[in-house]
Amino acid sequence: MVAHVAQKAERKRTLPGCAARMAKHAISLLVNTLMEFVQLQINYLDWESEWIQSRACYEVAERHGVPVVVMEPIKGGTLAQVPAQAEALLKGLDPSRSVASWAIRFVASPPNVMCVLSGMSSLEQMEDNLSYMDDFQPLSDEERQACFKVASIINGQTAIACTACHSCHGSERHEDARLQARERRGD
Repeated sequence: MVAHVAQKAERKRTLPGCAARMAKHAISLLVNTLMEFVQLQINYLDWESEWIQSRACYEVAERHGVPVVVMEPIKGGTLAQVPAQAEALLKGLDPSRSVASWAIRFVASPPNVMCVLSGMSSLEQMEDNLSYMDDFQPLSDEERQACFKVASIINGQTAIACTACHSCHGSERHEDARLQARERRGD
């Protein structure tokens, strides 16, 4: 951690960057500006999403040589609390890793990723993130395929994609979504 603080203090300038949510928008920003990085929503659940277009956006940035800062790697906590079948798949590959670690490692593995921004709500979550990023091991092909299988399991059980943002908190819609999520997880 001390090394990170020293590196931060040495920075001499600010990097101009932008955030983009769709491939078409990302292409426009990258081609028509002098951005030194782009912030993209990337996670294994959105990798092939026709709405979020994580893979497509990443590929545009990579093609233009623009480093990527990742947002929403755990999709608002969705990829930290996966269905039991999905968790068993991940734990079967490595029981020592947290479910969330797979999502972070997925987005940190591509070579053009400069930084992963992960929201944490507890010291335990921060310590978990630091534990596997300290001596980072990119996903193997088998592990990457397991993440796609988990995405398939989640998509097969999700009627309404909820990121637990709480914007509908307290409403009837929130209670319905919460109960549906519990049923999917088997709680």
